[in-house]
Amino acid sequence: MAVEVLFIPSCGIEPTDKLSPQDTLLRLFHGLCLWKSDAYRMILVTGGLSYSPFVQTKPASHLMRDWLISRGVNPDCILVEDKSVDTFESIKYGLQALHQRMTMDILGEQVELPVDITVVTHRQHARRYWVSFKLGYGISVQLASLDYGIPPATALEEWLCLAYHLFDPQGKGPLARHNRTYLKQLAASP
Repeated sequence: MAVEVLFIPSCGIEPTDKLSPQDTLLRLFHGLCLWKSDAYRMILVTGGLSYSPFVQTKPASHLMRDWLISRGVNPDCILVEDKSVDTFESIKYGLQALHQRMTMDILGEQVELPVDITVVTHRQHARRYWVSFKLGYGISVQLASLDYGIPPATALEEWLCLAYHLFDPQGKGPLARHNRTYLKQLAASP
């Protein structure tokens, strides 16, 4: 039997170290409602530092974890991935964190418990997650998509990113690497 995991990626952070009510908080509220259904055993929150220090001094996933704990979620049920700055790294490092948590020593042998992942994010962003999990890692995930409003420019950007994910599902190409370098430099700038 697989362990049911809610996978909640971060998005917007507002000055200073506040979860954006336009996206990140909406994902958390939806994730919390799903959690309360008792169908899930673990919540994985993802997100590192991707904004300037004037906006963000703590990894987004730490802020998300604290929000969930303040609403009654047992800290032992929350797994935190705090290195990612984009969707590609969110998946990569999130899977590494899951692997670490789900690998157990049983009678001297390392056994990894199977997981079923449900991604909680905006519907257009969810498509990118589905593509990268499936094409990049061979993993089928469930989607708990939200349909909150996004500006037209963001919608267009999401479609372009989806096309990019089809060709580079693990984010190893030059465009993805350049974007990550930029975000990490932004987060490190004074």
